[in-house]
Amino acid sequence: MKKVPERRGAWEGFFGVAVVPTVVGFLVAAQPIKAQSDFSVLRINEVLADNESQPPADKTGAFQDLVEIYNSGDQTLSLSSLALSETPDADPPNDSHVKAFPSGTTIEPKGFVVVMFTGKKDTPGDCQTELNLGVTRDGAEPITLWAPVGSNGKRAILDQVWIPPLPTDVSFGRFPDGAGPAPVKVEETYEAFRFYPPGATSFGVCDTVCIASESPCKGAPNGPGGNIAPSVNRASHSSNHPAAGEAVNLVASVEDDKPPTPEAIRSVRIQYSLNGATQPDIEMAYDEASGVQKDSTGLRPLKRWTLWKGSIPGQPRDTKVEFKFVVEDKEGLIGQDPGVLCPRGVGPCDHLGLPGPDCLKAPDPSLQFLLCDVSFRYVVGYEPNEVLGGLVINEIMATQTKTIRDGLDYDDYVELYNGSEVAIDLAGLWLSDRPFQPQGWKFPDGSRIEAGAYLLVWTDDDGGQCPRPPSRLDDGQKCPDPTDSSLDSYHTNFALDSSRDQIYIFDRVENGHGVVHGFEFELQLPDVALALIPNGERSGTFQAGPGSPGASNPEVPFRRGDSNGDCGANLTDAIFTLRFLFQGGDTPKCKDAADTDDNGRVEITDAIYLLNYLFQGGPDIPLPGESVPGLDPTPDTLEACEGPGCT
Repeated sequence: MKKVPERRGAWEGFFGVAVVPTVVGFLVAAQPIKAQSDFSVLRINEVLADNESQPPADKTGAFQDLVEIYNSGDQTLSLSSLALSETPDADPPNDSHVKAFPSGTTIEPKGFVVVMFTGKKDTPGDCQTELNLGVTRDGAEPITLWAPVGSNGKRAILDQVWIPPLPTDVSFGRFPDGAGPAPVKVEETYEAFRFYPPGATSFGVCDTVCIASESPCKGAPNGPGGNIAPSVNRASHSSNHPAAGEAVNLVASVEDDKPPTPEAIRSVRIQYSLNGATQPDIEMAYDEASGVQKDSTGLRPLKRWTLWKGSIPGQPRDTKVEFKFVVEDKEGLIGQDPGVLCPRGVGPCDHLGLPGPDCLKAPDPSLQFLLCDVSFRYVVGYEPNEVLGGLVINEIMATQTKTIRDGLDYDDYVELYNGSEVAIDLAGLWLSDRPFQPQGWKFPDGSRIEAGAYLLVWTDDDGGQCPRPPSRLDDGQKCPDPTDSSLDSYHTNFALDSSRDQIYIFDRVENGHGVVHGFEFELQLPDVALALIPNGERSGTFQAGPGSPGASNPEVPFRRGDSNGDCGANLTDAIFTLRFLFQGGDTPKCKDAADTDDNGRVEITDAIYLLNYLFQGGPDIPLPGESVPGLDPTPDTLEACEGPGCT
């Protein structure tokens, strides 16, 4: 007997077949299957970190940092879920530097998208791919392309490229387009990337008409690259105020797009003059023993340089020496330091025409003046006169967070001290953080320091912004200059570098810009001052300690780790500390010295710390350390004490 179905749906009963599944299957089959996008085909293809003139310009006509993305695949991809950053990772606080592409940004197969790093918030619908990012030109940052946010709430790296130090208008790009792996291993970067000098950069042009879902800046294929000029910079020197007959030994560092060895570098020379008379060039010798140098910190992994040595012969007293470094590669391209020299009698000048004198007008009115510098210079056998001989740099604070405020900020400062018996007119004297470029920042008319007085100068890069009072306020210009001699308020047009820098007082131009006083320093920790000990003594030494701006420097140097006062940190000091703590032994005469781990207490951890340092390769003894007496840079409850007078 035929079995009758218990129930059928309306469509099934009408046609006598199971129509619904068939219809549903047809509808599903009719829809295109959307495969997951393969973003692994994307590459960071070209980067321009310091763009002053290379196209494309933005919609306002300004030139921005540029990053080009290349799609090596065969499908159009949406970039809206991806992101870029100038950081190597996305962990806090760097995740705030990860910026998503604007909505609707797409990239065609074998196509390009150019992103402008404007350093300002993108305006939706402005028909340009812009991100609030910037690229440093010194090689301290990578460009990272990030995948969409995953189920764990994080992004994975699609591509990452470290950028070498790049000159203005020089880009760094893959050749051929998309060449090499992603991410790129640092040691393989130069295999896939080339340098593109001005005129050879290839970011294409931007369409003037905005088409929905398309980037108006579509980039262009990269060529084989080209040669860029080598660069040279002063690395070190023996003196910037030599005595009569004393030679000045100079070391220059050279960088190039190729390893900067004699195979690529034709010559490095010192060009110099004596009292304005040009002398024969001095050939500098390649320091073969040092070889190609690399950044040991890893902060700039693609930076590489070589060292070259030469000497300017000793000269008679009062000789005015001017010089510059010149490097030439095998292709004949030349670099020099200082870079753009002013005509004689002009400058140095920044874009605002400061500090002068007689700066040259720029063809571009937005710049106001031509940027130029003067030759390196020094005067032989200079000695400050009797009054200026009492003027010294007494304290240096290159980075601070709590010592003394400059208004609302904690800025770098230097403290001057007048140890003479009369007031000193400072007008026309100069402060500079460059040993052979005296004309850094000039004390204005009315500047003075009383006898026995202290004077703070804020090295905060706020000075020299524009004249007082400002005749007009340009966009982004800091006005007016906060320097006001009537209020003893002084602000330089440079800031100190806490990792390594120098500060000098230079005499007036009529005295050849002789060095009145100065000091060069290495790494300086926050809120740790370099204080002249004894206070105001020109022949004294700079020692690390707490800042005392506007007051005498405390003279309580000691050697940390030297608990028994034998002028060194050794096993006997650990034994001395243990006997003091547990066997009723003698009390350390200087408990700050016995506080080896610098935690503000004398306890068993000090002996352990010292033993680890001596025998287990443990960390160094905190400042002032065991070798050179110094001040305690760390506030604590231990009484200030002086060491046993070791030399």
